Amino acid sequence: LAPVLVLCATVVLVTLAHATFYTYIAAWVIEVAGFDAGAVAGILLLFGAAGALGVAVAGVLGDRMPRSLLPVLLIGVALSVAALAALAAQPAAVVVLLVLWSALLGGVPVIFQARLLQTASPALRDIAAAWLTVAFNIGIGGGALVGGIVINAWSLGALPIVTVSCVLAALGLVAVVGLLARRAETQISTESAAS
Repeated sequence: LAPVLVLCATVVLVTLAHATFYTYIAAWVIEVAGFDAGAVAGILLLFGAAGALGVAVAGVLGDRMPRSLLPVLLIGVALSVAALAALAAQPAAVVVLLVLWSALLGGVPVIFQARLLQTASPALRDIAAAWLTVAFNIGIGGGALVGGIVINAWSLGALPIVTVSCVLAALGLVAVVGLLARRAETQISTESAAS
């Protein structure tokens, strides 16, 4: 039960991070990055297509790299969003970084679903799947709320900073969980060898 709750907390953090910025991405692209309003639809189309590609790639790589793919994706998301903040005045860089952010993030829910199936016992899988859905929804709604608060308190330009902070917090949680899982596996293999 505890690993499922930690996974759901990680989902909330990652989804909150994404929704904090993405909810206001059209305004950010126009007001911070300086794009014409007419370019937003095309940028969003590229963002969506990149996310779909990320889902497909993560589906293939998830089985090959079950432990390392999630941290790699989250590090990539954090770096691409941080670079967006730093390079907001460079239109070509903004488009490339938005596509990269989406492709990397697109794979994250695939990995979360796989981890849920690996983590939850068969008796808990139905309820765990419901919790996972709730975690995504909390992150989406919470991200929109946090983004609005950030804009009112600071500016649109602060959104990437909050997003990166939340992704780094999620990455920390993933690292701690990974460390605890490796320790538990080492203990089990040591006990099995001693028997």
